[in-house]
Amino acid sequence: PSARASLEELERILEGRQDNQGRYDLLVEKESLVWEDENRLELYKKLSKLCTEKLRQDEQAVEWLEAGLLLDEKDSLISSELVRLYEKLNSWESLSGLLRNQLGYVDGDEREGITIQLANVLVNQLNDLDAGVELLHGLLGSNEPEAVKGLVAIMHMARGQGEQHENTVIRVSRMLEPVFSQSEDWEGLMDVLSARAEAVVAPADASRLYMQISDIHSSRLTNEQGAFTAAAKALELDPDNQEAVAGLSRLREAKPELEPQLARTLKSAIGNPADSTSIDAMALYYEILQQEGHSEDLAELTERLISLTPANGEYYAVLANTYESLGRVDDQIRIVRAEIEQLENTNERVERLTYLGQILVENERASEASETLQTAISQMSSLSGAMDLV
Repeated sequence: PSARASLEELERILEGRQDNQGRYDLLVEKESLVWEDENRLELYKKLSKLCTEKLRQDEQAVEWLEAGLLLDEKDSLISSELVRLYEKLNSWESLSGLLRNQLGYVDGDEREGITIQLANVLVNQLNDLDAGVELLHGLLGSNEPEAVKGLVAIMHMARGQGEQHENTVIRVSRMLEPVFSQSEDWEGLMDVLSARAEAVVAPADASRLYMQISDIHSSRLTNEQGAFTAAAKALELDPDNQEAVAGLSRLREAKPELEPQLARTLKSAIGNPADSTSIDAMALYYEILQQEGHSEDLAELTERLISLTPANGEYYAVLANTYESLGRVDDQIRIVRAEIEQLENTNERVERLTYLGQILVENERASEASETLQTAISQMSSLSGAMDLV
C-alpha cells in the first residue's frame, strides 16, 4: 500500500509538470501493484485516455481498452471508445467482432442500433453482403424503415457487382417485395422487381417480372408510357409471353399514338417470321400491318401465320389480296389453292374455286381455269347453280 501511495503522489507531480511520457511509464509500473479488477479497469481507462489525448498513441490505447474489456465486457465507456478507435484506425474486423459481442448482452432499441451499425460495417467495409442481409432481415418486423433502407442499399450494391452477387439481389428483392407492396410504395416495389429481373437467369422469369412492373405503371400510377416500356421489355425477353402481348394490345387501344412504337417492338421481338413461333405477337403485328396496307412484310408474316394456324381462313384471303396488290400472281394462286384444300364446306369451296377460276382467266391461263371451274361444277349440288357458273 505504501508503494501504491508513493506512485500516486509521484503521478500527481508528473501530471503537474505535464510530463506525459513519464506519467505513462509510471502507470505501467503501477499495473503490477494493482490486483483488484475494479481498480485495474480504472487504470486501463486512464492509460488509454493518456495514450489518445496526450501521447497520440491510438494503437496502444486500443490494447489497454481491450485488456479492460476482458475484465468487464459490458463496460459501455470502454466499448464506445473502442468503436471510435477501431473506426479511426480502419480496424473493421475488430470492430465487427466487438459489435457482435455486444449483441450477446444488449436488447431493445440498443440492440437494433448495434445491429444496424454492424450491418453497415459488414457491408460497406468488409463487403460481406450476405451477413449484412441476415442481420437486417431480422429487423424487418421491428425497426423496418432502417432495415428497408439498409437492404435497398445492399441490393443496389450487389446489383453493381455483377454475376457474383446475383443471388443476393434476388434474395433481397424477395424480402422487400411484400414490404413495399403492403405499404403501397409503388416506386420502391418497381425498383426491387427491376433488380430481380436483371438478376434472374431465365428470360421467361425476367419477362414476367417486367409485366408486374408494367401493371403497376398502368393500374397504380396511370403511366401508359412506363407501362408500355416495361411490357415491351417483357416481350423482348420472351416473345411467347401472352400476357405481354395482351398488355401491349390494351395499351394500343388506350393510347393509339403508341402504335408506331408497338410496331417496332413487335417486329424486333418476332425477328424473322419464318423462324418464329410467337403466334400471339405475330397476330398483333398482323393487325397493325393490315391497317397500314398491303406490303411485303404483311405477306411474309401472314405466310408464317398460315403455316402455324392453317385453319384460320382470314389469313388466306388477306394474303391472296396482298399478293394481288404486289403483282405476285403465282403466289396469289398458290395461296387460294391452299385455302381451298383446307375448306370443308362445299359452298365455300365452290365460291373459292370460282374466284380462283376468275384469277386464272384474267391471267390467260385458260386450261387451268377450265379445270378449276369444272371442279367447282362437279361439287355443286344444284343443277341450276352449275348452269349459272357455266
